[in-house]
Amino acid sequence: MQKQVKKRRLRCFGFTLVEMMIVVAIIAALAALAVPQYQNYMSRTQFSEALTLFSGVRTAVETHVTIYGVNSALRADEFLAGHRTQGEHISDISVINAGQTVQVVLTFKDDGVSMNLASEEVTFSWDTAEINEGWQCSVSDTVKPFASGMCASAG
Repeated sequence: MQKQVKKRRLRCFGFTLVEMMIVVAIIAALAALAVPQYQNYMSRTQFSEALTLFSGVRTAVETHVTIYGVNSALRADEFLAGHRTQGEHISDISVINAGQTVQVVLTFKDDGVSMNLASEEVTFSWDTAEINEGWQCSVSDTVKPFASGMCASAG
């Protein structure tokens, strides 16, 4: 008697090429939606550094005006001493005294920053004659969608 050879049918497990192509198409569609949202998120996060750095300078300016008065000489080096003048995304902070108005200008870096913010400026102005009005923030139209805090409604 001959041994009967059993034919075993091998079953293949795995994905077909069509199934893999469908998965790749779904991932591509999700990435197309997610990448712009992530870039916007990064821009908003990087913008918040400007507010953080400004808060220290703002305190120094307000203290100076409170102690020495509105008409005293406002020297930028006095305000910036002891404060960070650069950040991870901010290349420069400058304090400008224009008579009754004090301006603090923060400039974003060219590299390593969201393309929406690169080389852009955020300007905080304080009219010391209207001491109760507080600080006003102004940003360019490019920066507006990413502005937060006191700059969210800036023009």
